[in-house]
Amino acid sequence: HLYAVCGEFSYALLPSTERYSDHVPAFYKFILGVTGTLREGRLPREARELLEDEIRIKHMTYCPSMYGPCVRDWDSASKDNVKVSESKNEHFLIITDEISRRLKPTSQSYDGKRSVLVFFESLDELQAYFDSSFFRRFQDGANRLTEAACNQPDERASLISKATRQGQVTLATRSFGRGIDFVVDDEHMLT
Repeated sequence: HLYAVCGEFSYALLPSTERYSDHVPAFYKFILGVTGTLREGRLPREARELLEDEIRIKHMTYCPSMYGPCVRDWDSASKDNVKVSESKNEHFLIITDEISRRLKPTSQSYDGKRSVLVFFESLDELQAYFDSSFFRRFQDGANRLTEAACNQPDERASLISKATRQGQVTLATRSFGRGIDFVVDDEHMLT
């Protein structure tokens, strides 16, 4: 059996204009939130009912994304997108091959290297890969984006900015996979 955690949901009990129970009083007149996951059809019926019945969200307004439509080419049946390894060494080799492949430009008009970000479940996993012989050729210029490396706001901003530079390989812990805007400043990298 293969057990893979692909995502998690977490809900907070939001204060309402009405009491939830004897133990949860009303606090606010309005509750506002911004998310792209509540649109009809993107959330299971049970979760939507929870939002309406328990959290008492009654009105939802949708605005188009400022980033435009999603253009990812993800195909879960593709052998290019899903790879299964039988050992840690094979896993590290697959990651290294993928980094090498993705560093190459996607356009004939550009001969520079692309940037690559690799996200790991934990700091221990990231460190094991970083220290491995498989990653040795990338180690000198590699960027490690971890909670420990980003304990100061300036350090965090610098590491995030550096992650999108030409030829940059960045290893990051999973917490940097959501909520971080990796901005590409180099127009060649947009091709």
